[in-house]
Amino acid sequence: APATARAAAAFITAAAARQPLLAESLLLPSKLSSLAGGGGTGVKEEESSMLDSLWECLGEAGEMRASDPRMLAAAVGALVALWRGGRLLGGAVATLRSQPTLVSRLEGCLPPRGGSSGSSGGSVLVARKRDKDDEADDDEDDEDDPDDPNPT
Repeated sequence: APATARAAAAFITAAAARQPLLAESLLLPSKLSSLAGGGGTGVKEEESSMLDSLWECLGEAGEMRASDPRMLAAAVGALVALWRGGRLLGGAVATLRSQPTLVSRLEGCLPPRGGSSGSSGGSVLVARKRDKDDEADDDEDDEDDPDDPNPT
């Protein structure tokens, strides 16, 4: 069922971006909420939410990186979408942030230091997606723009 799990992660990613209230309803209540707060959340022991599933993926990041890196990427992508979701996804983000092992689980998603990731340099290149504001700033800096009606 790895394809189904990846599809579920893609669904929660899309929901977080376009329908945050739907995403929140799939993420909470969570078993993690009861672990963090010590109180009852209304979640039965045999039930789990999407947030619980994403948390489990983070806990198995080392194995997933080797056996199913696409699933790990989908899970991390879903978490990124949650973080970018703003106030409407604040409950899910707060639940994650309350977990004492969050940072170590996120670190588990990264390749080990000095490990062989298929590249000889061992470094990671991170590219930033340019947005329209960046392009507008670049256009302002073009002194020799032939389309500029007011050349400087």
